[in-house]
Amino acid sequence: GLPWWWEAFWTLPFTERGKKGEPLSLGDTMHVFRTNIEQIFGGEPSYDGAPLATGDLASAGLTDGTMYLGLQKYQEGFGDVYKLCFGPKSFMVVSDPQILKHILRENVFNYDKGVLGEVLEDVMGKGLIPADFETWRVRRRAIVPGFHQKWLNFQVSEFGRAGQLLVKSLRAAAAAGKAVDMEERFGSVALDIIGKSVFNYEFGSVEGESPVVKAAIQSLREVEHRAQTPLQYWKFPLMDLLVERQREFTENMKLLNDALNKCISQALADRSEADLEELENRDYTKMENPSLLRFLVDMRGETTSGKQLRDDMITMLIAGHETTASALTWALFELAQNPELLARLQKEVDSVMGVEGHECPTYEDIKSMELLRLTMAESLRMCPVGGHWKVGGPYDRWHPTLALSAE
Repeated sequence: GLPWWWEAFWTLPFTERGKKGEPLSLGDTMHVFRTNIEQIFGGEPSYDGAPLATGDLASAGLTDGTMYLGLQKYQEGFGDVYKLCFGPKSFMVVSDPQILKHILRENVFNYDKGVLGEVLEDVMGKGLIPADFETWRVRRRAIVPGFHQKWLNFQVSEFGRAGQLLVKSLRAAAAAGKAVDMEERFGSVALDIIGKSVFNYEFGSVEGESPVVKAAIQSLREVEHRAQTPLQYWKFPLMDLLVERQREFTENMKLLNDALNKCISQALADRSEADLEELENRDYTKMENPSLLRFLVDMRGETTSGKQLRDDMITMLIAGHETTASALTWALFELAQNPELLARLQKEVDSVMGVEGHECPTYEDIKSMELLRLTMAESLRMCPVGGHWKVGGPYDRWHPTLALSAE
């Protein structure tokens, strides 16, 4: 049961809820905690009808780096929609495609970024992922024109050169009979591509360990840690000095910010404003800096600050590489289980890329490889980024999972 003073406590001024449409207040967070406590210890029914997932979080796999396996265990026991509590944080975990469609497409403006915005704030600031709707709308309008046909045509050949380095390292590993962590390798090549194409920075992580890449990966791990930690201890004074992982996070962010700010400062110093049509007709083969950052800086009428550019760039860097690596890894895994399809796919790639002097693909080459496109599309259907593997029933399938913060 609950103590006698429980109801009286919630009449105190600092527990008052904020108003609708305003940023979350301390009282809002406290009332989420109140609902959790009353449901767990007071026997109160769930006002939303969702069952409360109970059990040891550690043994369920939610705190040891295998979060999606833990969410799968809970899904098997509590269904496609259930509630998960981490102290003052509360999550609705959804695995039903129709409900996901309602949340993400049909009813999107009834939700904000919640805990995602909180844990990403110190890393991505007002980047596209954690941004509020108005910032997202403005920045998306500014960034999308950068991905125009001529730039994509040029960058695909650059992607091919990065891929050649990866293939070279894989051939050496195969000749030596060495096992390779393909997700790590795909992540490295993705980071190299993002670094060069987005802000003209050479990581060289396929050929050797880059300190900036290491800092980016460790920063993402810290975000995952914060998302699963009930108490936001990192916001307390001196935590960046007293707690080792927070000291490391501060050092990693300084390294990342220094590298990004240097690229941005150089781009701003060399700024050459032009209209959109002129920018889209540039000859990228003759440019010293053909990056997306260069395009954004030169776009006439944009008043982007160095801080906003930094937030945009770091979002693409950190969020862009892991999703790419995951998609490629699962596609390779599925192909390894289907040697007949793998042989057909190899034949198609060889027919396009096997011509002498044609080592790097063009954008038209990519479009012509239909089986490759269909293979990636089917792999993403089976294994969408941000899901968990569901085993059992007539088919093994990848279950999409969405965790919504009740904050």
